[in-house]
Amino acid sequence: MNTPPESAAAPLKPAELMSAGSLGDGRRRQPGAPLAPAATGAFEPIQVVTIDLAEPLEALERLPSTSGVPYCGVRVLVLLHDIPIGVVWVGFDSDKLSAPTLAEAICAELGDHLMDHLIRDGVDPETARSAFDPEALALGFPGTCAAVPSALPGVRASVVLATRGRPASLPHALDALLRSDHPDFEIVVVDNSPYDLRTATLIHEQYADDPRIRLVPEPRPGLSYARNRGLNAAEGDIIAFTDDDVVVQPSWLSRISAEFADPAVTCVTGLVEPVELESLWQWWFECAAGFGRGTERRVYHLTASPAASPLFPYELGSYGTGASMALRKSALPPGWAFDEALGAGSPAAGGEDLDLFLDVLTLSGTLVYQPAAFSFHRHRADGAGLSAQMRGYGRGLTALLAKRLLTRPQERALLLKKAAAGVRHVLGPEFRTGAKDTVAAAPYPRALRIQEALGMLQGPATYLMGVRRARRLRKVWGPGGR
Repeated sequence: MNTPPESAAAPLKPAELMSAGSLGDGRRRQPGAPLAPAATGAFEPIQVVTIDLAEPLEALERLPSTSGVPYCGVRVLVLLHDIPIGVVWVGFDSDKLSAPTLAEAICAELGDHLMDHLIRDGVDPETARSAFDPEALALGFPGTCAAVPSALPGVRASVVLATRGRPASLPHALDALLRSDHPDFEIVVVDNSPYDLRTATLIHEQYADDPRIRLVPEPRPGLSYARNRGLNAAEGDIIAFTDDDVVVQPSWLSRISAEFADPAVTCVTGLVEPVELESLWQWWFECAAGFGRGTERRVYHLTASPAASPLFPYELGSYGTGASMALRKSALPPGWAFDEALGAGSPAAGGEDLDLFLDVLTLSGTLVYQPAAFSFHRHRADGAGLSAQMRGYGRGLTALLAKRLLTRPQERALLLKKAAAGVRHVLGPEFRTGAKDTVAAAPYPRALRIQEALGMLQGPATYLMGVRRARRLRKVWGPGGR
């Protein structure tokens, strides 16, 4: 793959660091991202920090990165009362970023959002406006948030975590889930490679005494197989899904399940932020395809979208990600399952979560994106991994659309009606030449764009290959994989 090296001549400095916004198709847009690597420069890593303005602001120390290179700037996820407000980017001029400087940057970028939050919490609007300035911000806004409900009382939640040979990252994911403030939950760990004994050994040695964790084997390789096994084994009607490279916040499960207090809600997704931005590949992924969908709660229904879009309901980048989602099992048709011809581990390499989102909407269900249920994901830090991931994203997208066209006759008219808008988007100048370049100050590699496009071309064929593969596995293992 012909991409710029991560180390070459002198490192390039950040030109400007600003808060995060979003593109119309749901991708992240960070307009002033650090200048990094062209052919003659080296990427300088970015420090990732989370702060809560309920507490007084403190200066941020400029730390050495994992590579030993000092961070060029800091990406701050700003919370208020444990609720995400937005993201601020600030460059380091010295070894320390002072609290007043940080307060000024937050006020300039997120002031309106912070005042809206305080007003929703019951603060008088005039009082909020008169008291809100960098000096007050630096002192903190103690209290609790009245806007986000707690977990549903008396409702048991299940968390399905599929894993395949990742004993190094699995404990971080499990320990975070076990710190959940949800009053009644279980964790179903699905071992998708049970012949590799490392996962079973880890669970037995470190978690055998915790009754909240159950280990369930699924020998058929593929994320959809693993999630279906967890879906069938789960005891709760509210079932949340996350991955073994995701670290959730203690409030994640309570907040994602609280949305189901509305009986119309079938599916909920949450905000997923990066754990780190240590490599150029992680930076490119976060800019061009990151999992975050902003800090505003949104509600989707087939008859109503938060923003008018010619692609709705096929604006699939807007709804969230399978790394942080939950569903109400009883609201889905009997026997519903993730499509085993889609998802990681299948020829299509993805699309099973997007298939769920479309099923929810086309069955007249409601999908809620709730950013207050937030977590952190470790992006792939190498070029080969990101290349395969982007190719898989392309495959999963068009494999999913091929599946809907072939198997949902009631949906074909709607899908074909939206197809023209989709083709115009893919062939348009923004997608073809500039969409990703505008979100990453370093020119997004043409090779990665080509990999994604190749994946899109391969998607329909890989879906058919996945269908044949699923049939073969069904013959070998039987309907339930036993």
